[in-house]
Amino acid sequence: VKKQFSYGHARHIRVIIRDVARYERFISATDDQRKDFTFDYNTITKDDIEDFIDYLRDEADLAKEYPAIFEKLLKDYPSGVSKGQTVLAKRGDNTIISLSKNLKAFFTWLYETDRTKNRPFEGVKIGTEKYGTPYYITIEERNQIADYDFSYSRHLETQRDIFIFQCFIGCRVGDLMKFTADNITDGVLTYTPHKTKDESNSVQARIPLHPRASTLIKKYQGIDKQGRLFPFISAEKYNDAIKDIFTKVGIVRNVEIRNAV
Repeated sequence: VKKQFSYGHARHIRVIIRDVARYERFISATDDQRKDFTFDYNTITKDDIEDFIDYLRDEADLAKEYPAIFEKLLKDYPSGVSKGQTVLAKRGDNTIISLSKNLKAFFTWLYETDRTKNRPFEGVKIGTEKYGTPYYITIEERNQIADYDFSYSRHLETQRDIFIFQCFIGCRVGDLMKFTADNITDGVLTYTPHKTKDESNSVQARIPLHPRASTLIKKYQGIDKQGRLFPFISAEKYNDAIKDIFTKVGIVRNVEIRNAV
């Protein structure tokens, strides 16, 4: 039986597969009582699932504690899809919840298609992702970032330029990182947002390019080895660079948030 998944969903599945593989190998390498441990969907238990979720939360710290083990693990099962990343970033609660939900969905599918009678997620509390209120930068702040001199750091200059381009387009990061010259015709960028591309009522987005956005495209033309508009890095590192850029530029205004606890 085959099931057609969207690009984004298939990517999430590949991520969780590598996470599970690293967990399985790590347990075998460090737990004398479970040298033969396997993440078998027929025998995995609720305790194993909860231990795996704890592992997801602590993996970056474990990599520092067991560098030799993780050097091998990350070589065989890299942390990123596209470039074989061998550095683990600390996961936030939302990421852990999302990964856990993906794994739970897989076990639900196994059970509903009579591939197993095992239901290890019963009684496991995953939680719900929590997102804060978005705060928008002003046009003046955008221009302040765009005009800031980052000539001392090619990395920050590149990520700044990508961010400014994204401001003019207003797209998700996942879509931004797939744009190529084929998406542009007569000064108009056209694409189907990946969040809706599998829906029958999906709408194609058409964005006339601002002159400054067109200038940025020309600046990086032919640089990306995969033929994309810009030499992208991972979404996580991109977000980290944006935070660094805002700090360097001096856009550090305070915002009031509600304590949801």
